Amino acid sequence: MEENKDIKFDEFLKTAVKEAGLEQPPQELSAAVMRKIIKANTSARVTTYRPLISKTYWAVFALAVFGLFTYFFFGDYKNIEIGSLSLDIDKLVPSRFFELIGTVEVSNTFVYGVLGLTFFVGVQVLILKRYLDKRFLSFH
Repeated sequence: MEENKDIKFDEFLKTAVKEAGLEQPPQELSAAVMRKIIKANTSARVTTYRPLISKTYWAVFALAVFGLFTYFFFGDYKNIEIGSLSLDIDKLVPSRFFELIGTVEVSNTFVYGVLGLTFFVGVQVLILKRYLDKRFLSFH
Protein backbone atom coordinates (compact mmCIF):
# COMPACT_ATOMS: atom_id res chain seq x y z
CA MET A 1 0.00 0.00 0.00
CA GLU A 2 2.78 2.37 0.85
CA GLU A 3 4.56 1.55 -2.38
CA ASN A 4 1.41 2.39 -4.31
CA LYS A 5 1.26 5.83 -2.62
CA ASP A 6 4.93 6.48 -3.41
CA ILE A 7 4.43 5.57 -7.09
CA LYS A 8 1.32 7.78 -7.37
CA PHE A 9 3.13 10.66 -5.64
CA ASP A 10 6.11 10.23 -7.98
CA GLU A 11 3.84 10.30 -11.04
CA PHE A 12 2.06 13.37 -9.68
CA LEU A 13 5.39 15.19 -9.24
CA LYS A 14 6.52 14.29 -12.77
CA THR A 15 3.34 15.61 -14.34
CA ALA A 16 3.39 18.74 -12.19
CA VAL A 17 6.98 19.52 -13.24
CA LYS A 18 6.15 18.89 -16.92
CA GLU A 19 3.12 21.18 -16.76
CA ALA A 20 4.97 23.97 -14.92
CA GLY A 21 8.00 23.74 -17.19
CA LEU A 22 11.43 25.15 -16.53
CA GLU A 23 12.00 28.86 -16.28
CA GLN A 24 14.39 30.31 -18.80
CA PRO A 25 16.72 33.13 -17.75
CA PRO A 26 16.52 36.37 -19.71
CA GLN A 27 18.78 36.69 -22.74
CA GLU A 28 20.87 39.48 -21.18
CA LEU A 29 21.32 37.92 -17.73
CA SER A 30 25.05 37.20 -17.89
CA ALA A 31 25.81 40.58 -19.51
CA ALA A 32 23.78 42.40 -16.84
CA VAL A 33 25.56 40.51 -14.04
CA MET A 34 28.98 41.29 -15.54
CA ARG A 35 28.10 45.00 -15.84
CA LYS A 36 27.13 45.08 -12.15
CA ILE A 37 30.34 43.32 -11.13
CA ILE A 38 32.49 45.73 -13.14
CA LYS A 39 30.59 48.71 -11.73
CA ALA A 40 31.03 47.42 -8.15
CA ASN A 41 34.76 46.86 -8.68
CA THR A 42 35.37 50.31 -10.16
CA SER A 43 33.34 52.14 -7.53
CA ALA A 44 34.96 50.31 -4.59
CA ARG A 45 37.29 52.62 -2.71
CA VAL A 46 40.72 51.17 -2.07
CA THR A 47 41.93 51.63 1.50
CA THR A 48 45.63 52.25 1.72
CA TYR A 49 47.65 51.59 4.84
CA ARG A 50 48.74 54.75 6.62
CA PRO A 51 50.43 54.36 9.99
CA LEU A 52 49.32 56.55 12.86
CA ILE A 53 52.90 57.56 13.59
CA SER A 54 55.06 58.15 10.53
CA LYS A 55 58.62 56.89 10.13
CA THR A 56 59.97 60.42 10.48
CA TYR A 57 58.44 60.84 13.93
CA TRP A 58 59.67 57.39 15.00
CA ALA A 59 63.18 58.35 13.89
CA VAL A 60 63.05 61.65 15.80
CA PHE A 61 61.75 59.84 18.89
CA ALA A 62 64.49 57.19 18.66
CA LEU A 63 67.18 59.86 18.27
CA ALA A 64 65.84 61.79 21.26
CA VAL A 65 65.79 58.68 23.47
CA PHE A 66 69.25 57.67 22.27
CA GLY A 67 70.54 61.18 22.94
CA LEU A 68 69.11 61.22 26.47
CA PHE A 69 70.58 57.82 27.33
CA THR A 70 73.94 58.83 25.89
CA TYR A 71 73.90 62.08 27.81
CA PHE A 72 73.01 60.35 31.09
CA PHE A 73 75.71 57.71 30.73
CA PHE A 74 78.55 59.78 29.31
CA GLY A 75 77.69 63.39 30.02
CA ASP A 76 77.42 65.61 33.06
CA TYR A 77 74.05 64.46 34.35
CA LYS A 78 74.11 66.38 37.60
CA ASN A 79 72.53 69.49 36.13
CA ILE A 80 70.74 69.74 32.79
CA GLU A 81 70.06 73.13 31.26
CA ILE A 82 67.94 73.45 28.15
CA GLY A 83 67.36 77.09 27.35
CA SER A 84 65.82 78.69 30.43
CA LEU A 85 64.83 75.29 31.88
CA SER A 86 67.21 73.96 34.52
CA LEU A 87 66.83 70.43 35.81
CA ASP A 88 68.80 69.16 38.80
CA ILE A 89 69.06 65.37 38.54
CA ASP A 90 70.33 64.93 42.12
CA LYS A 91 66.99 66.18 43.41
CA LEU A 92 64.97 63.90 41.13
CA VAL A 93 66.98 60.66 41.36
CA PRO A 94 68.93 59.63 44.44
CA SER A 95 72.68 59.59 43.82
CA ARG A 96 72.83 56.03 45.17
CA PHE A 97 70.98 54.90 42.06
CA PHE A 98 73.84 56.00 39.78
CA GLU A 99 76.37 54.33 42.06
CA LEU A 100 74.45 51.05 41.89
CA ILE A 101 74.32 51.17 38.09
CA GLY A 102 78.11 51.34 37.94
CA THR A 103 78.59 48.32 40.23
CA VAL A 104 76.25 45.91 38.40
CA GLU A 105 78.17 43.02 36.80
CA VAL A 106 76.51 40.82 34.22
CA SER A 107 77.94 37.65 32.73
CA ASN A 108 78.53 37.30 29.00
CA THR A 109 76.09 34.41 28.83
CA PHE A 110 73.30 36.60 30.20
CA VAL A 111 74.11 39.37 27.72
CA TYR A 112 74.12 36.90 24.80
CA GLY A 113 70.84 35.42 26.01
CA VAL A 114 69.14 38.82 26.24
CA LEU A 115 70.47 39.85 22.82
CA GLY A 116 69.34 36.54 21.28
CA LEU A 117 65.90 36.81 22.84
CA THR A 118 65.54 40.38 21.61
CA PHE A 119 66.62 39.40 18.11
CA PHE A 120 64.25 36.45 17.85
CA VAL A 121 61.30 38.39 19.27
CA GLY A 122 61.93 41.04 16.60
CA VAL A 123 62.06 38.39 13.88
CA GLN A 124 58.85 36.81 15.16
CA VAL A 125 57.08 40.17 15.16
CA LEU A 126 58.11 40.76 11.54
CA ILE A 127 56.99 37.28 10.44
CA LEU A 128 53.64 37.60 12.23
CA LYS A 129 53.08 41.06 10.74
CA ARG A 130 53.65 39.77 7.20
CA TYR A 131 51.42 36.76 7.85
CA LEU A 132 48.57 38.88 9.22
CA ASP A 133 48.94 41.47 6.45
CA LYS A 134 48.62 38.75 3.80
CA ARG A 135 45.69 37.18 5.64
CA PHE A 136 43.69 40.37 6.04
CA LEU A 137 44.58 41.87 2.66
CA SER A 138 43.31 38.74 0.91
CA PHE A 139 39.79 39.49 2.19
CA HIS A 140 39.67 42.93 0.57
